[in-house]
Amino acid sequence: MKNLESLKKRGIPIRKLNTVMLIVAIFVSLILFVAMQMTNSIYNETKDATSKLLTLRKDAYNLQIASDYLTEQMRCFVVSGKKLYLDNYFKEAFETKRRENS
Repeated sequence: MKNLESLKKRGIPIRKLNTVMLIVAIFVSLILFVAMQMTNSIYNETKDATSKLLTLRKDAYNLQIASDYLTEQMRCFVVSGKKLYLDNYFKEAFETKRRENS
């Protein structure tokens, strides 16, 4: 209690106050720097995942289109019996290869 009374009378030295404020500022800066690095890392991971998702979505769409085309050509051949549809099917399956490229 006596120390508290003497501290109230004399006050806190500016040098000690500056030192404490400097230590607190450095500590807060380090915390903010670490948080910034973590946020940057999460952002980059999210960006990469989104890029992969868009690529996979595009590939899945192309696969579906090619598969639908092959199915349509085979269905038309079975219904009409025209060789054109069979040629289109084999041309897509063995030359264009959209499904395999997807």
